[in-house]
Amino acid sequence: MSTMNFAPYTPVSGCHQDGDGAGNLLWWLDKESSWSGLAYNLGVGNCRNVAGKVVRSQHARWRAGDCGLPMVNGRANPVGHGIVAALGAQGRRLGLTEMIFDRKRYHEGAPNGEYYDGLSPHYDHIHFSLSYNATVNLNVPTIRVVMAGLTPTLTPDQWRALRRWAAGDLYNAVADLPVMWLNNAPHPLYVVTLRRALNLVLGENLPADGIYDADQDWQVQRFQKGVEAIEKRNAIPENLGTFADHTKVYLMRGLANIRDGKG
Repeated sequence: MSTMNFAPYTPVSGCHQDGDGAGNLLWWLDKESSWSGLAYNLGVGNCRNVAGKVVRSQHARWRAGDCGLPMVNGRANPVGHGIVAALGAQGRRLGLTEMIFDRKRYHEGAPNGEYYDGLSPHYDHIHFSLSYNATVNLNVPTIRVVMAGLTPTLTPDQWRALRRWAAGDLYNAVADLPVMWLNNAPHPLYVVTLRRALNLVLGENLPADGIYDADQDWQVQRFQKGVEAIEKRNAIPENLGTFADHTKVYLMRGLANIRDGKG
């Protein structure tokens, strides 16, 4: 019995970007996963058919990504099989509909893999496809939770609400710092804490270098505009009491670490 599982595969047509989910998964593989430094981003969107076939590629709707791996002695890198197994074990939770690597295609009908007869043998990269919903909704914070073995029980709206709730606490933490001004600029400790706070809330990874520059200002504005847009839609409930206590504890611990300079 396979430990891998997949969401249903859906053919596509046309050419336009459905979302950023595939790019987010590639970013995580490249930058944060245990394979970082070996796995790298080979791209997402590409308006074409499957190589050698008259079938529209999932890349044409930005529902697929290619994770590059260096070949070993002209053969597929064995590390790739470990990546396939790890992602496939969380396939439905990630919204994976298929993976292709080393002449094998893995999907809902063949979770253990079947021979892939396409023109490209996929020796030097892992191809993965996502469902439409995953393409639209999969973000880096969710990938971190899923691949850490935690269960993301919240809906997308609940996640946005939780991030908004976190942002308020983070701003309170920042406000508690001794705000000092040096040459008409905020103290570097304030700026570092603010950057780390907004990185966590926005799911970004901008450098926390203590300099309040144009990038920092734009990040603050992105956050402010995001909250304003949520408030205007009135899509987020004010009562966040339905969130699991362990989620709040986990988040609060992270916020305290950021405030105390440990995050």
